[in-house]
Amino acid sequence: MKKITSLLILSTALVSASAFAKDCEKGADSMGEIRQCLFDQSYIPVEANYKALIKSQGTNRDAIEAIKKAQTDWLTFMQSTCDYVAITYKGEGYSDDARTSCLTDFNDGRAKTLKRYISEAR
Repeated sequence: MKKITSLLILSTALVSASAFAKDCEKGADSMGEIRQCLFDQSYIPVEANYKALIKSQGTNRDAIEAIKKAQTDWLTFMQSTCDYVAITYKGEGYSDDARTSCLTDFNDGRAKTLKRYISEAR
């Protein structure tokens, strides 16, 4: 059962990252470089939406400080959760793929959440 779940996680990582996969494979010398590229690409909308949300707050310092804290806390939560996921798949040999899938899933969700906050702030 765990092996099937591992394969599902790996396929989810590939499907969710498929938009970036071709770019990440170009010039990469290792799977580690591809995984890092997939993470970096998935984080671009998070960073862009985060900056846009801060900008949308204008001079509301309380709101800006709150979103900065929330972003820092979210990053910590994401890393801790994906550390757990990687550890649970270590014995199956899928820990790096599971971590990448976890990180990109978190980034996808966070980008959508921040985008929604931006539209609500207007």
